[in-house]
Amino acid sequence: MKKENIDIIKEKVAAAQGLATAKVEYNFDELPEHDEINERSFFGIPAVFNNSMPKNTANVIYTM
Repeated sequence: MKKENIDIIKEKVAAAQGLATAKVEYNFDELPEHDEINERSFFGIPAVFNNSMPKNTANVIYTM
């Protein structure tokens, strides 16, 4: 069963919490309608659009 974009975002945000420099890199056709989600932030975690990624995916990126 295919995961919804909101579920993917929630998983990546959970993984990014606690990492000071974490960002969520994504490539979604559409962002879900939610007050805490916009093009630059997912639940308070910085978000960056990356057109080079496969469609409807997200990754957590960070530096040490």
